[in-house]
Amino acid sequence: MKKPMMFKRVMPALLALALAACGGGGSSSSSDSTATSSPSASNNAGGTLVMAGLAAKGAAMPKAAITLSDSKGNQLTTTADIGGHYVLMVDLSKFTPPFGLLAQDPSGGSENQVSLLAAVPANGQSAIVNITPLTTAVTAGSLSTGKPADVANPAVLAQVTAANVTAANSAITALLQNLVSDAGLSGNVDLIGKTFAANHTGIDQLLDEITVLPAGSGVQLINKLNLAGSNQVQVINQTAVASGTLTSTPFTIDFPSSTVAPSAFANIKSAWQGCFLYPVAQRVPTPGTLNSYCRNAVASTYLDNGYDFYDDFSGWLNNSDIVNPLMDDPVIQYAISTTKVVLHLTLRDSTGMAHSTNLVAQNIGGLWQITGNQLPYDVSVGGILEYDVNNTGTAAQTAAYRSELYASFTTGGSSPNPANTQYVVVTGPGIAQALVLAPNPSIAGIGYWPIDNHTGTAVTSTTGSSDTYKLGRVQINADGSLTTLANPSGATWAPASPDYSVFNGYPAYTFVLHFSDGTTATIQKRMSDGPVAPANGAGFAWNTLSTQTASVLIGDQPVLPSLGVSWTNVLGADPISKVEFTASTGTSGAQNTATVASLANTVTLVPPSGVSAFPALSVAAGGYRWLQLDYLTPGSVARHAVYNSN
Repeated sequence: MKKPMMFKRVMPALLALALAACGGGGSSSSSDSTATSSPSASNNAGGTLVMAGLAAKGAAMPKAAITLSDSKGNQLTTTADIGGHYVLMVDLSKFTPPFGLLAQDPSGGSENQVSLLAAVPANGQSAIVNITPLTTAVTAGSLSTGKPADVANPAVLAQVTAANVTAANSAITALLQNLVSDAGLSGNVDLIGKTFAANHTGIDQLLDEITVLPAGSGVQLINKLNLAGSNQVQVINQTAVASGTLTSTPFTIDFPSSTVAPSAFANIKSAWQGCFLYPVAQRVPTPGTLNSYCRNAVASTYLDNGYDFYDDFSGWLNNSDIVNPLMDDPVIQYAISTTKVVLHLTLRDSTGMAHSTNLVAQNIGGLWQITGNQLPYDVSVGGILEYDVNNTGTAAQTAAYRSELYASFTTGGSSPNPANTQYVVVTGPGIAQALVLAPNPSIAGIGYWPIDNHTGTAVTSTTGSSDTYKLGRVQINADGSLTTLANPSGATWAPASPDYSVFNGYPAYTFVLHFSDGTTATIQKRMSDGPVAPANGAGFAWNTLSTQTASVLIGDQPVLPSLGVSWTNVLGADPISKVEFTASTGTSGAQNTATVASLANTVTLVPPSGVSAFPALSVAAGGYRWLQLDYLTPGSVARHAVYNSN
């Protein structure tokens, strides 16, 4: 790929001119508008295309990193303004359509979003290209691979035609026709090229009412205007567009959209801003106590997984970077009923980093309040997609994608879970019979109960160490093809891979806690981010571990006073947020983690306190090293890349 050409930020006057010409800009008008004029010829001398648009996920993506890729492998970059607006001046003598666009949120508050421009407009001068979850869906339906990250793959991008984009856009707007009409729009709305403002009207209202999640083979488009458990979900890719399935069964609206419009939650936003307006010393006068503004940020009965507001958010409340933060309007993640919803809240601290959470809100006496889920116990369930690379003691490697379901019951520290709990039984979609979680007394300091079996057999202790239930795996062959592998028999492996569609629509799982006095407690927990089929792992972009870092995992190795971990950030891949390293002699070892700076590609890990070095690696002695790179995936299935020494 050719070296990217860096684009200097346009001067304010030119930026305003370009946005006005394209019908965009910083407008906060209450309705969508249409471009009616073009830039003057002097702005387009030499065959320059002025491309402008809005990067938004409902809320704008402030300072989004924008990358344009063309069908020849050339790239052009810029940075959006605080309102998510961007402008690119594309020299058509150097760049060849189709064009793919990628928006990355440097704050970490949003998944990557992508968009397309299949051909230069007839005027040859200007084009509006928005970058949103809906344009990501259109892109997935336009690309032959269904993989949004392939907007940066010239071979795939070169195949895109205007007809592909038109067909995908038409199919998606037909699927959303009831939501489109409810948002005050009509007909086949141009989801890529229609100008809009991030103000919760028009196209922006649509963005508030749907969720688009990467699914490997395309994207999942989820209707938020259904009750949880019955959410309508469609996979969007070129095959789905061509099949006509998207147009045959439009999404329905189960309750008035105004019930869950962001404006309905304005009091919650105001209350949270009131709390975090103050510095730490004023909002937390003494440890464990809050001032009146912070107490009013949630209902007096707040309880979430057994924690009160202070315990649940002590990290935020005691963070000196979170003072008078920028806060997005709260939007629903899903609705449990018309008076009970899960809200997604995002705020950005003084360093520009996003902090997000999902919390239950209830309508009490006509006013929405954050109540938490009112569950007295700390349990959770979710999905994981892993890219596993195993070294065999030499340079030889095997690689695979693996899908997992985690079921967590926390212990120790400040966990609210009762000390007299003996074991926990978990049932729900994708679990063949029942997972049994139990304590492992041989592992000191473990903060969760591992899985003992998946048959429902009651036990009061286990020798297990994993809280993940392995659903299936595919081997990555040398030519890039995939071979499905049979699940091995074992306590933490499903007897056979499930139908992954059972994880759609926020399914519910039942946790039954068995206590030593013979009594039980039963609670339900919904899965927000379900597993995806392991074969879909190839549909995600994965960063590349450096040869230098990989070398410390191969063969016998000396002690490490520290470990510098580096990787190549592949365009279209989500950023790495955290790195974890474990080194073991076979009988003892050391482990530590490090947080990765925004969009960085290197981090240094040091041994834990009191340990001078990570131990040497001796394969013959049973030693191993294990390196995990966690991807930043707000709102979708957790993704890890795991590298093992054996």
